[in-house]
Amino acid sequence: SGAAIPGTNGNSILFASNRSGQFHIWRFDADTNEMQQLTFGPTYDNHPVASPDGRWFVYASWAQNQPRLRRMPTHGGSSTQIGNYSAQVPEISPDGRKIACYLNDVVAVIPAAGNGPPQFFPQVGLPFRWSPDGRSLTSARTSVNGVSNLWRIPLDGSKPTQLTAFEDQTIAAFAWSPTGDRLACLRVNFGADVALF
Repeated sequence: SGAAIPGTNGNSILFASNRSGQFHIWRFDADTNEMQQLTFGPTYDNHPVASPDGRWFVYASWAQNQPRLRRMPTHGGSSTQIGNYSAQVPEISPDGRKIACYLNDVVAVIPAAGNGPPQFFPQVGLPFRWSPDGRSLTSARTSVNGVSNLWRIPLDGSKPTQLTAFEDQTIAAFAWSPTGDRLACLRVNFGADVALF
């Protein structure tokens, strides 16, 4: 998994790699063509996501079979654990004050400082993203026949609204445009043809 660092014009990215023998977080700078390992140690680190200002990032660190969210400066340094949540797949809100994550098999929103109870959203599926205004989550919902559509789930508990009306294919990934007026979707077919011999 990887993520561009805001403020670098897409020239720097964070990514998870096992090039050092264990999965850790790395930074690649296209201007200098240099890679820097940011996390070390016995844990399995993945899913780095940069803050909106590009100064820090959050990632999931697995130790003793429990995922924990950690925060670190994008240029390296020491990391700190965010609360004591058993969480993974973090997504930072547009204002940097909240983190949506997969917590105990449910999508939840927690304070980025890690000090407070989670707000659970069982109606949100994977994949999910923050809406550009930060007031809702956008989520793919897939029917039993494999057709996905995107939904906006407001944080205030009001009724979700459907954003797309696709009639085939599964949404494997999606992203909002920087201006928030467009969505890009990666849609795939997971079905297979059956043949009788």
